[in-house]
Amino acid sequence: MSLKDRMNDATQQFQQVLAPHLRGESLTGVGNATRRKSAFKQELIIFGVTPSRLILISADRRMQPTGEVSELTP
Repeated sequence: MSLKDRMNDATQQFQQVLAPHLRGESLTGVGNATRRKSAFKQELIIFGVTPSRLILISADRRMQPTGEVSELTP
């Protein structure tokens, strides 16, 4: 599997996690970041960009949401 294929798979997984939180909006971009919680534990943060807000979702390594959804608006 090429790097491009893995990136496309990750993008599709992020879109699936974000889909329930869209209010009839379209995603203009998705991405992820990690945050170290301790020496052996990290948190995955999935973010989605819509025309009106930024959606942040904390997820585990299996891409399952683990906490509350945060939204930022302009």
